[in-house]
Amino acid sequence: MPDPPPPRARLLEARNLLGLTQAQAAVRLGVSRQTINSIERGKFEPTLKLAHGLAQLYGATIEELFFDELPARGARRRRSGSDRAQPP
Repeated sequence: MPDPPPPRARLLEARNLLGLTQAQAAVRLGVSRQTINSIERGKFEPTLKLAHGLAQLYGATIEELFFDELPARGARRRRSGSDRAQPP
């Protein structure tokens, strides 16, 4: 399986699929066009709030936009009964 594109390419592609300019995306997110440009170029890491806003605007998850490797579904470790704290 080929490597996924870097986050900057995914962000640019997602914005372009919606037909938005950097300025239009910035207005919708309440940030400057320069902020969008810096995020897309990999020069600025967005806050969690801004990453969430980008994901919502682009119809994606934060993981899809910003992470190189997606965790496998259900990969979160589930606690078994023996892992739980026992009452005294």
